[in-house]
Amino acid sequence: MANRIFKKLFGLVPEMISLSGSFAPAGTGAPTASKGKGWSVARVGVGHFRVTLERKYTTLVSALATLQLASADDKECLIGPYDADNRTIDIFVPDISAFVNEIQDIDFNSVPTTGVWTISFDGETTEELAYNANAAVVEAALESLSNIADVSVTGDYASGFTITFADPAGPVADVTVDDTGILTNSTAIEASVVETTPGVSGADVSANANNRVNFRFFVTHGKVGL
Repeated sequence: MANRIFKKLFGLVPEMISLSGSFAPAGTGAPTASKGKGWSVARVGVGHFRVTLERKYTTLVSALATLQLASADDKECLIGPYDADNRTIDIFVPDISAFVNEIQDIDFNSVPTTGVWTISFDGETTEELAYNANAAVVEAALESLSNIADVSVTGDYASGFTITFADPAGPVADVTVDDTGILTNSTAIEASVVETTPGVSGADVSANANNRVNFRFFVTHGKVGL
């Protein structure tokens, strides 16, 4: 006992803490049993959960999380890196009946040379976009809308843009484009939107209230000696 205390005092053996818990990922709001001893959990997105530790630890030594399914074999979850400053660890639940992300293309019938345009989605409209806005600007404008959390945009104003929806997932409403403000050499431009890959909802693995996510983290608190 005295030897153990000596080693801890001088940092030769780090304090190893085991934190474990379980929560039901069903639904779309806060997970059921979202708080346990030394931790709490919140839903970040589809299949994405963030565990916040009550105390700050220096290092995540190891972590394991498993999706325990009521009607199938257990599935291992992906663990994100430990954010020591915010005391958070992300858990990504595997999607065994995958959603299909919807993909939509925006095309112009001529290459714009002047003006501004906007994109609307499900009742919300982006800020005005310059005629030559690049994909990163279009992506940021879409993600600034309250009903879009995560999209990927590729392409450019000359060849058109491709929008891949990640959150919201599954089938989504088509975007619309207000093209009245962009021109090609003083000639009006028409924009078109085509759904190239329909979104599919699938069956969310979290839909069954009997499914559980079980996790165990091993963390250190204090100095790690040689």
